[in-house]
Amino acid sequence: MMRITRLFSTTLLFLLSNSALADALHPLCLDRFAELERGSGIRTMTSLDLRACQKKYAHLPVDQKSPWLASFNATSITTGTREEETEVLPAFAAYNLIGQMENEQVLVKYVVNYGGSGTFTFGFLFKGLDLDSFPVLDEALAGKKRSANLELVQSFSGGDRCSGGITDLHIVAPDKVSVTRYMTPYELVTLGVSEKQQAKSYGDLPDCAICCVGEFTKIINLNGHGKLMEVRLTGISLEQEKEHSKQQTCLADLVDARGKNLILNRKQLEDLQAAYTAECTKSNKHPRATD
Repeated sequence: MMRITRLFSTTLLFLLSNSALADALHPLCLDRFAELERGSGIRTMTSLDLRACQKKYAHLPVDQKSPWLASFNATSITTGTREEETEVLPAFAAYNLIGQMENEQVLVKYVVNYGGSGTFTFGFLFKGLDLDSFPVLDEALAGKKRSANLELVQSFSGGDRCSGGITDLHIVAPDKVSVTRYMTPYELVTLGVSEKQQAKSYGDLPDCAICCVGEFTKIINLNGHGKLMEVRLTGISLEQEKEHSKQQTCLADLVDARGKNLILNRKQLEDLQAAYTAECTKSNKHPRATD
């Protein structure tokens, strides 16, 4: 049986009362699941001993600040505590429970900042705790029939802001998840296009964490297969930079010709990409711009 709990669930926030905060799943326990995703080169955990992890971070405060079910902020710990830490802690880490899927697997959205300007978002599907035992772990960990391990079943990759950052994550069926991510101009013309089919040069199109041009939504099943549902262009100009390339200008003209705040289905996106390939990629041979 599936139970769906959306972000900002007042029921779950109520369950996580002040008296239960000390027993909440610590946000830092989720961070090792994100390490390979963010490209650290450290082997990502697929299973975590909850008892050991809760004990490890018990001295670091967990807070309840909307819209998060539980969050950790490095500014809340003392200088002495920070100096005693043997690992580099995130500046901020938080999670929300999205809901429970088939086989009592729980979908979680995790957000983390490592001290710079980047904010990374991830989606994780876990096995090992049901929806009710996430807010308070006392009875879950003490129960003889419950596993003390949190197992990562599937990861829905995210990224830093416009570079694939997840803006919405929700359950649409017992075995399907809707994932909406930010996209850059470069992603707009390459999304769903195989490397063999891609034009030889998308050279000067922006592809950075602050280069949002819209969002795209995929429905992904528990086997990892995804289907593109739509692309939403936000109306943000593709020519905001003082100096923009011919490719940027050409793409902006193609988008402007279709109107502002566009919602494109897969066929319409393919038509836009085909038009871009035909009209905008004839002469530029510069490497892709990244920030």
